[in-house]
Amino acid sequence: MPTLRYRIRRKIYDCKTKDLILQEICPDLNANLATITIEEGFQLIKKSGKFCPGCNCKMKFKNFEPWCLYQFTFNRLDNNIIHCLSNLEICCYRCNSYGYGKQKIRCIKGCHQ
Repeated sequence: MPTLRYRIRRKIYDCKTKDLILQEICPDLNANLATITIEEGFQLIKKSGKFCPGCNCKMKFKNFEPWCLYQFTFNRLDNNIIHCLSNLEICCYRCNSYGYGKQKIRCIKGCHQ
């Protein structure tokens, strides 16, 4: 099973890919900002707790399948700004992707109870 460090590193890699594009689109907003680090990711997770602020589900931090709706994600508070520590919160994938529970969908991956 992948460790939490591995999961954070993979998510940050995805964030950096998106941030490169965003830095070109909005260079003034993102000047002097850096994508979150692994250690900052750990800090944010510790501070956030186990439950999603959007739907109050218990988030998965390790043993989850790809595309699981309950896995943790780094959600940008302002989508014009990169994934930097001051612009992030931890929430579940469902809330990050589907508007904080506005769409009622069930996870069918079977990696959670």
